[in-house]
Amino acid sequence: MSNIPQFLRMCGLIFRRFVQTATEVISMFGLGKPRSPVAMWLDAKGKSQRWLAEQANISEDTATRICSDVSYNPGNTTKKKILSVVREYDRDKKHDDFWPM
Repeated sequence: MSNIPQFLRMCGLIFRRFVQTATEVISMFGLGKPRSPVAMWLDAKGKSQRWLAEQANISEDTATRICSDVSYNPGNTTKKKILSVVREYDRDKKHDDFWPM
């Protein structure tokens, strides 16, 4: 009978470690962060921010800002570059789908 409390204590330790590890993984990969409409489109297509930066010929910093900051409004030249890449995959996408007028 004395092994049961030990077993339960061990299960509790394992569970706590699992939860801590899961939390670390979530924070490491940025899961749960707010995502912009451009980022959600990239996620749906299985594309990365780096891919967007290369295809649209914009810096990776700009791509990161566009994807992570919902209120960020890039310049018109950058918007045109991004939309040209997006329209290669979704011809129906418009400016309003990503940035409010």
